[in-house]
Amino acid sequence: MVMADRGKPRQGKRQGQAATRPDPPSPGNAMAAKTTPQKAKRKSASKASKANPTPAAASALSMVAQNLINMVVVSAVSGTVLLGLLAAKHF
Repeated sequence: MVMADRGKPRQGKRQGQAATRPDPPSPGNAMAAKTTPQKAKRKSASKASKANPTPAAASALSMVAQNLINMVVVSAVSGTVLLGLLAAKHF
């Protein structure tokens, strides 16, 4: 590399495995019947996976529970304040 080229990115072909060509097909029986590859079978959902929800579902459930708790607290506090105001007006 020349001193003036320092700091500039190199341009050209990539070196290494990405620049090499793939292996040619192996010599075998060219007239052999081709078979389709076997597809992987899906795993059935077990009871253990249903017991542990995904992180997104767990996060959503946590948020819903927190919102319900907040609504109950706000309702209780506002009800208490209203009852206190009614009691103060009455006496």
